[in-house]
Order: sequence, then structure tokens, then C-alpha cells
Amino acid sequence: MKKLLFILAIFFIGFQNISAQENVENNDTIKKNFRIEKTATFKGGDKKLMNFIESQLVYPKEASKMGVQQKLFIKFVVFKDGIVGDIEVEKTIKIDKLSNSEKYQKMVELLKEEAIRVIKATEGKWKVGTDKGEPADSHFILPVCFVIQ
Repeated sequence: MKKLLFILAIFFIGFQNISAQENVENNDTIKKNFRIEKTATFKGGDKKLMNFIESQLVYPKEASKMGVQQKLFIKFVVFKDGIVGDIEVEKTIKIDKLSNSEKYQKMVELLKEEAIRVIKATEGKWKVGTDKGEPADSHFILPVCFVIQ
């Protein structure tokens, strides 16, 4: 059995449609674009998405050897044409007790690159969101944890 296990923490709580109110306070047009009737869903549901990410995610060896552990919040959009894009790391939370050296930061960048790669790999596996019967963009934040077990 693998020594390393990837955990998607707070999956059902953290995987959420982004509220436009958090990002834009006074623009009704943008709010309408963010708040849609039915957000995109992963084909097979949230559990299938979690299984897909767990099966695809590879803990970079250098980071695991060093003991780097992070919780990353990946922000992305499932566009109305089904393409997954605008992928970026919204926030990181340090789980380990290691020093914040330059080498450490390089390892964190490897974790970010890996999480982004896996989210991009979900493309084509989504049912697009709809608003008033028309395809619509769906915005998400997904927590991905790199934890050594």
C-alpha cells in the first residue's frame, strides 16, 4: 500500500460555486453571470470527481521527501462549452512545521502545478451549468490537500 495518501479535505463543504457577492459587491450584471440556476456537475457526481482526482494526483517526490504538506484551494471555471479554464491557486494553507525557505517555496510551487494539472484533466468530464435553459459558466473552488500519511 502506498505510504502517501492524497486527501481531498472538506470536499463537500469546500467544493462550492463561488458567490458573486464575495467578489463583486455592486455590479448586478456580473452577479447574474455568477449566480446561475444550475451549476456544472462532474459526470457521475462529487464522489466520482473525488475518486478521479485521487487517482490522478501525484505527490511530487521532492516535496514528499522534504515533508512539505499543503492544503490548496484551486479556483476554476467550467465554461458553458465544457472547457475547464481560468485555473489558479486561490489560497494555500501550510500544514507542516517546516521552515519557509526558498527550497520549501519551490516545493510548494510543484504542489500547485500538480493540483492545476489534475483540475485541467477533468475537462470533458463535466455536465455544463445552465441559466434560464441556456448553457452557463460555473465557478468553483476545490480544496486539494497534499498530506503525508
